Amino acid sequence: MAIVVIAFLGAIGIYSQVETKRLPNTAKDPAYAQQTTTDLRANADIFGVVRILGTGFIPSESIGIYVETSFASLPEPMRLGQWNVIADSSGNFEARWFMTDKTLLYSVTAIGAVSGKTAIAGFGGSEILLGSAADLCQCRNGPAEAPEPCTGTNWVNGNLNGSQAHYLEGESVPYRLAMTGLTVGPTHTVTIEYDTTKDGHHAIDYLTSFDRTETDASPCDGTLNCDPLVHEHFTIPIDANVTMGHDGIPGTADDITQVPGVFTMFNGTILSVSAYTVTGTYMGNSETRLTITFTNTDPNAVLAWGGHIATRADWGVGNSAVAISGAPYHMRLIDLDGSGGNQDRSLQSNAVTYPGRIEIIKDAQPDTAQTFLFTAVGPGATGNFTLDDDGDNTNTYSNAQMFTNLTNFGNGHEVTVTESADIAPYSLSQIVCTSDPGGGGGTNNNTISIPLRQVVITLEEGEFVTCTFINGRPTAAELWLGGRIMDANGMPIRGITVQMYRVSTGETSTSNSSTFGYYVFRGLTAGETYVVNVASRQFRFDPPSQMVTIVDNISDLNFVAIKK
Repeated sequence: MAIVVIAFLGAIGIYSQVETKRLPNTAKDPAYAQQTTTDLRANADIFGVVRILGTGFIPSESIGIYVETSFASLPEPMRLGQWNVIADSSGNFEARWFMTDKTLLYSVTAIGAVSGKTAIAGFGGSEILLGSAADLCQCRNGPAEAPEPCTGTNWVNGNLNGSQAHYLEGESVPYRLAMTGLTVGPTHTVTIEYDTTKDGHHAIDYLTSFDRTETDASPCDGTLNCDPLVHEHFTIPIDANVTMGHDGIPGTADDITQVPGVFTMFNGTILSVSAYTVTGTYMGNSETRLTITFTNTDPNAVLAWGGHIATRADWGVGNSAVAISGAPYHMRLIDLDGSGGNQDRSLQSNAVTYPGRIEIIKDAQPDTAQTFLFTAVGPGATGNFTLDDDGDNTNTYSNAQMFTNLTNFGNGHEVTVTESADIAPYSLSQIVCTSDPGGGGGTNNNTISIPLRQVVITLEEGEFVTCTFINGRPTAAELWLGGRIMDANGMPIRGITVQMYRVSTGETSTSNSSTFGYYVFRGLTAGETYVVNVASRQFRFDPPSQMVTIVDNISDLNFVAIKK
């Protein structure tokens, strides 16, 4: 997007009239100027040198510069200056023009010969008009698949859509107001306004710091005489209309905690911020307005803040701006020192996403400190993790893994979660998935496979999916241990006493070998260690005892008898 910046440096100007076709005139056609001018700054002193700075053109292209003025007696504007400049390698240019009469209204137009990009800015009229200008910009942080920093030309004073920006519900859009030509000494005021609700759906519900979400945001970029390291803060006041929550009653369960934030002023000091003024009602359409009073130490000053995108977590499902079509997120400059406002910056709903969430839970039955290994593969949810289910969740690992702020939805963006092989005595028996309607709902369209030990999750916008992997182990009544008593030739020996000793409790039990030499112990406890001994007056055994830990049924704990 092309940008033209105008500053008056001082000198003596001359007129040079050129008869060419008429160009759009900002003084007579402000609607056209608003549409085509992406930035406008003016800095006046007692002289008349005009410094013209342009950005956003094609590198090395020729740019036509045209300066015009209008008289009441003339049917068309008078051309006072016309020349060409060449953009640098970044698509920027600088030019100068001299004027003699600062009481006239002027316009300058820059047209790229190759790109066709056009930027128009007006200046003049009086010392006050020359010195008082403001430009409201918002951050174009790029699409979700190719994010960009809030620096340089990504500060734009136009509207944004999903191909230019991406924000999540609950995040904050950075805004800045670049002011030029301010008189140093007296106080100044700026009034801003934002759309709070549209048809009862909440849009920008309150203000926060400019760098709350985009921590690299640099409001000084592209402005005049602005040092990013020199600034002052003023705490943003709490808005009681917000903190009362959806029911509008303070002290109830739906009350909202407003994220703390500050206004940041570069080259100035904020003295006060007015109370909030709401026009309309939260049940329908409403706008919220406030006024900032400040002093400045330089003719150029920048004010920066953030607009919090209302979230259904605060206002309830169906009450956030994601439910609004079009461009519901509006921030406006109403006026600077009582004039020069009516700048409106909007963000389309397709640039705002309500993120999804996936939670994986381990449920071991009964509880155990045994660890279970998992692998997740998918956008925003990739990696290995370990869970256990020790009952009070005090072991090294949690019993749940959370993947938040997921923004890739639908087919082609599945997340696959797989549990590793069974760890005896536990075995995977179930995978149960649910969709939390508190997150906006979803169709719970997940594919579960016990043989593959995995679930494939197809997430939808605003969907909270919880999948529980349930692992059980055999009960005591199901576990048994047995074997045969045989001689060296494999012939069974009956009537041999077999004794089993439970190590943890000292409990003992006995069994005798059957006609076919078999013995068995039932009702054993999984995970317990047992010592099995055999004894006979006629035979000795090598070894006479064996130690085992029960993780499953055992049928071949055999003993070989040797004749004494």
